[in-house]
Amino acid sequence: MKLFSYVTLGLLASTDAAQKRSKKSKKVKMCHSIKKGENIAPLIDPDSKKKTCKCLVGWKKSKSTDPVDGVKKQSCNRANYSLLKRATLVQVVDGANIKDGNAAWADNQLSDKRCVYLTDAHWIKCANFGMDNKKIKKLILPYTIETADFSDNHLTELVRTQWEGLMNLKKISFHNNFLKKIPLSVFKAAHGLEGIDISYNQLTDLNSSGIFKKNVNIKSFKANNNMLKDIKKKVISSWKHLEYLDVSNNRITKLSGGMLVHAVDLWYVNFSNNKISKLATKAFTNNNLLRELHLNNNAIANINKNVFSKLPNLEVLDLSYNNIGEAVSSGKNDPDIHREAFRQLKSVKKLLLNNNQIKRISPMQFKGLKNLELLSLDHNEIETIPEDAFKNMLNLKFVFARYNKINSIAGNSFESNPALKIAYLSHNEISEIDPALLAGKEELKRVDFGDNKLTSVGDIFEGSKDNMYNTYLYQNNINSVNKNLLSGASAMAQLDVSENKLSDGSLAFVPEVIKSADDMQWINLKDNQFADGSLDAIHTNMDVLDAAIAKAQIESNDSNQL
Repeated sequence: MKLFSYVTLGLLASTDAAQKRSKKSKKVKMCHSIKKGENIAPLIDPDSKKKTCKCLVGWKKSKSTDPVDGVKKQSCNRANYSLLKRATLVQVVDGANIKDGNAAWADNQLSDKRCVYLTDAHWIKCANFGMDNKKIKKLILPYTIETADFSDNHLTELVRTQWEGLMNLKKISFHNNFLKKIPLSVFKAAHGLEGIDISYNQLTDLNSSGIFKKNVNIKSFKANNNMLKDIKKKVISSWKHLEYLDVSNNRITKLSGGMLVHAVDLWYVNFSNNKISKLATKAFTNNNLLRELHLNNNAIANINKNVFSKLPNLEVLDLSYNNIGEAVSSGKNDPDIHREAFRQLKSVKKLLLNNNQIKRISPMQFKGLKNLELLSLDHNEIETIPEDAFKNMLNLKFVFARYNKINSIAGNSFESNPALKIAYLSHNEISEIDPALLAGKEELKRVDFGDNKLTSVGDIFEGSKDNMYNTYLYQNNINSVNKNLLSGASAMAQLDVSENKLSDGSLAFVPEVIKSADDMQWINLKDNQFADGSLDAIHTNMDVLDAAIAKAQIESNDSNQL
């Protein structure tokens, strides 16, 4: 019997404690919920049960008489400025003549360390203010605020109730703080929000679709330099007006096919410096206005046929520092890059493929890139470049193919590239340069064939000398150079033929350079096989060098006659 009593009393005590906890944890309800499209707070129904309701932060209860039925009603429609005017936190300035975001003006005009609120511009700047969680709770922004900058502070969290009532908010920045999480529906009322910057924080995921559920008009989203491992597809897929997306420098492993499917206005995407290993075929299917796509510094192993096929307006494609070609290295039959992968990129001007593991370039690999201006293939394992690789690229200006294993280049490789300005092919295994390779390139300025296996250099710049500025032939086995190599090159300024096998009698091309150049800066002849040690130097005085060569040639001729 006693046992029963103890149990009964225990149950009653437990129930009573639960009820007390329930009453204690009961939250005061909000007077109204913000609905999509609202720009004023609705009236509070006096007959409703919400007698103890409270207005959203930044709103204040007031009473008014309904002009229709004459009934007195409460409303949440008055901005609460009282906390905004805390003298220790905010300096209120008449912003009638100040344009939105003119931070330079604020910095120059205001000397004390306070937030600046421009009233007429509806703009508040609290950047680099030393704002922490405690201080920010004292700051209630009026619902009229449109732009808020809280960058470069010490915020570790956002309290949702402090931000959810900002109905007119268009741009907000928490750049460079210590945020670890973004609350659900944090900007609940801001249906017109266009720009969010949460870059340089400590966020680990954005895997809840409810975070920005109400903010369907986002145009610019910056979440770069965090620790994001995952971004749920639905977080971004609802942003139909998205134009600018930067989630670089994170730990993202996947770029799903549906993430950007509705972003038809997108023009800039940056997924660089992540851990993406594979690109979904439909990743960019509906982004035909895209102009810049940065996928560098990931773990992408190959490029399939259709992943870029719907990007006719793309101008910059960066695939550098990936693992393209790794499949070939591991013995698989997958091609490094599908031969038609770039076929539809008719507007691309810059294509970066450097620092990968590419072994081969397919014939006509770059067919269709008629507007290409810069191609970077540096730091790969390419052995040959097909003779038609650069065919019909009339605008090609810059070619970088350094640090590969290229052993030969066909003489007509640059035949259809009249605009060529820079050709850097150093650090390869090239043993011969066809005289036709760089002939007739009137815009040519810089050429680098350093660190190859050349033994002689003919007249390879015929018709291409008018604008030549730099010529690099260092670290080869060159023992002879055509006398007219740079004859007539009036713009020449720097010539490097160091670390070769030139002798005193094989420098006839140098006086021709000196005679032609209007302002020669230096000529590097170090580490060759000169009998005259004075020639072994980097020369800046052309008159002295010219005289030294003339003397060396005379002595060399006398020696040969003996």
